[in-house]
Amino acid sequence: MKLICDRKCCRWIGAIVLLMPIVAAQASDLLPLSVSAKTLDATSPSSPSPMPQMARNEPPPATLPSERLPQYQFGYKHSDELSTMTDGRVRFLLVPPGLEASTGPVQVQITVKIDGEPFSIARQKVAKQLSEGSANPVAQREADDVENVEDESTDADVLQASTASQSASYQLTTDAQELARRYAAATGEPLETEEASWLLTHWAEGPSLLLLQPYFQQFRADERPAFRVLDRDRDGVISAAEIKAASVNLEKCDADRNEVVDVLEISDAAKKAMDATERTQPKAPLIILVQNLSKTLESHPFLRESLITIDQNGDGQFQQDEIERLRDVRADIELEIEFSTEDPDESKLTLISHSDRLDLKELTPGAKSVQLSLDANVIEFAAVQRSSSQQISLGAVMDGYPLLPSLDPNDDGRLTIRERRELPTRLGRFDLDGDGALTAPEVLPPIRVCVGLGPTAHLELAKIRTTSNIVSEKSIEGPDWFVRMDRNADNDLSRSEFPGTDDQFTNLDSDDDQLISAAEAIEFENQATSSDK
Repeated sequence: MKLICDRKCCRWIGAIVLLMPIVAAQASDLLPLSVSAKTLDATSPSSPSPMPQMARNEPPPATLPSERLPQYQFGYKHSDELSTMTDGRVRFLLVPPGLEASTGPVQVQITVKIDGEPFSIARQKVAKQLSEGSANPVAQREADDVENVEDESTDADVLQASTASQSASYQLTTDAQELARRYAAATGEPLETEEASWLLTHWAEGPSLLLLQPYFQQFRADERPAFRVLDRDRDGVISAAEIKAASVNLEKCDADRNEVVDVLEISDAAKKAMDATERTQPKAPLIILVQNLSKTLESHPFLRESLITIDQNGDGQFQQDEIERLRDVRADIELEIEFSTEDPDESKLTLISHSDRLDLKELTPGAKSVQLSLDANVIEFAAVQRSSSQQISLGAVMDGYPLLPSLDPNDDGRLTIRERRELPTRLGRFDLDGDGALTAPEVLPPIRVCVGLGPTAHLELAKIRTTSNIVSEKSIEGPDWFVRMDRNADNDLSRSEFPGTDDQFTNLDSDDDQLISAAEAIEFENQATSSDK
């Protein structure tokens, strides 16, 4: 008997030992934690407005970096500051709107590597290559003279074309190699590496770190379309009764009456419901680079109260020694991003550490972002790339769509009849205090932070975020007659879409949910085939 008990105990102990790694793997303090970087479609435009069509053989107008990339911050001195990082580390403060002074900003440090090296090293290599390429400008100029002499021996038509080309107006260029060649040819001396870096920063590609414009960071912060539509009495609370009637209330947004409510229809309805006298909070940068702290406070003095916890002497100012201390203290969030230009599938974002005041949200399979929460604020970090580059872009937005992504399980921007029926359950997940109603603080817009390889962060942040905590079922394709009847392509047939009789509809609707699903249509087909045999 004792032997049996000992064996049972051993089995229990063995089971506990086997389960321990599983329990530990779910703990938020098991770090580092990595997720894959997102890869954008290579055909995605880098700018919202394409270049105008030019006449044949006419070179496109050369534009400075600030004109090519208006989404990012530029300026003579600012560009120099954004190109002086030598170790690939970017330290910044994240300041959510309405943050209590006692909470203080979130200090974030991100180390970014490109192909295993700090991103700033990649820029230095490009500058060095430009410098070495311009090492013998005199020889290049002599080679050009020889070429011109050889051209003189050609026939009259070629000579006339060459003369016309030489008399053409000077064309401005932002091509780095051409800039280096012209500089070396004009001075008669090769570029120094520092000079090549200056040309890259101010006349070619822009700084090595591209920082998103503040206006872009807040462009969607005040939009809460689903909340505005569901809050029928405009009291700032989605009551229990309004949650229960959510499906009916969203159905009223269906402007084209196709029984599917899309995001644009919800947005249009919300704009009509907005109070014209509603005032918004002053717009301030979500991200403040530590080295730009003093300059930011000069233009946004109301931020001083939010930064009081990190102001060492409490004078409301940040001197150079205080800024240096901020760079050295342990950050609240430490991340490392590794971009691979050869194999984008190997690019990843890794959470190295986070302070106790931030809670790590559970990851689901295939997740490509990391989410942490500070009180009611949700902060999401993601990395994105599209093509090879030695620049890094950084930005953050207050995503004003806190509800919509979670109400749309397949992230297609359309709420079907079947999806709208599940709204009360999905809305209930936001009820943090369990009182049956949703207040504005319970559905704060999440803060999305993105680091991109090249000028890509704005492309990712302009999208409506996708949800990583909802897994939708795989869609089943119905028979041909079912697809033809499904006019709104929601993979269900409502009574208005079905041309048959009520009895036929009832026979097909086996679960009596007033919708004929693709699975029910397939089942009917199979039964009909079996009865014919």
